[in-house]
Amino acid sequence: MESHPSTSLISAILTVCALILLGGLFVAAEIALISLRESQIKQLAGRGRRGAKVAEVASNPNRLLAALQVGVTVTGFLSAALGAEKLGVYVIPWLESLGLQSKTANTTSLVGVTLIIAYVSLVFGELVPKRLALYRTEAIALASADVVKVLTNLFRPIVWVLSHSTNIVVRLFGLDPKEQRA
Repeated sequence: MESHPSTSLISAILTVCALILLGGLFVAAEIALISLRESQIKQLAGRGRRGAKVAEVASNPNRLLAALQVGVTVTGFLSAALGAEKLGVYVIPWLESLGLQSKTANTTSLVGVTLIIAYVSLVFGELVPKRLALYRTEAIALASADVVKVLTNLFRPIVWVLSHSTNIVVRLFGLDPKEQRA
């Protein structure tokens, strides 16, 4: 039994929105965790299991940033790719009804849907989460520490490659990647 076109459209929109929001959670966690001062991290570590988890994930900023960036990049890529494919098919007939030829309608749909998703992603997946993380740094750090720990473990091989690549580039700038932050 085939699904109704409107059900498929709603499903596609919900999937894209979920991916954008998931990416936004990764962005908020990243900003919150890297915005914490060392004194805040020590204070949180003394508050119990969640605070200790914050201290643990914040102790390796290179791994933290790489894991969260993988999450942000994968969710952003999937939201754009799935959105362009799944939502574009609803735009093409409308563009053709305006007189565009099939090939032009396909390309225009792909670009248009991707631009709309990019805009929504920038607002709800990047800018709003960053702003919220700056206002609620400790709360978001505490709430996200467990997920970030799982993410760093899940992406460990990718994070290892990214971390070592990053260390090489940082050394090219004359910095020591192992130096602790102030």
